Amino acid sequence: MDENEFERASVILQKLMDGDVRFAICYVLMASCYVRLNWLDKAIDILEDALQDDCLDVVEQIDIAFILINILINYRMTHRDVNVVDYIANIYYEADEYVNSKIISFINESNETKT
Repeated sequence: MDENEFERASVILQKLMDGDVRFAICYVLMASCYVRLNWLDKAIDILEDALQDDCLDVVEQIDIAFILINILINYRMTHRDVNVVDYIANIYYEADEYVNSKIISFINESNETKT
C-alpha cells in the first residue's frame, strides 16, 4: 500500500471507532497505519487510548500493551513514555490478580463439589 491508502484506511478505521463499541483490532490497525505513515506520536496515542477503553477486556489490553511496548522500543522512548510503561505494568498486575482470583475461585468450587 502507498501513503494515500494508509491515510484512507486510517480515516475509515476512525469512523468505525466513533461508535459506542470499539474493537481491539481497529486500534491495532490504526496504529499500524500511523507507523507506516511515520506518525509515531499518533500511533502511540491511539494505543494509549486503547489501554483505557472500557470496551476492551484484559486480554485485549495486554495484546495492545505488547504492541505499544514494541513501538516504543523500536522507534523511540522518551521521558513521557515512562508513564506509559508504568500504566502497562499496572495492567499486567491487574491481569495477574484477575487470573489468580479466577483460578482460586475454580479450585474452591471444585473442592466444594467434591465434599
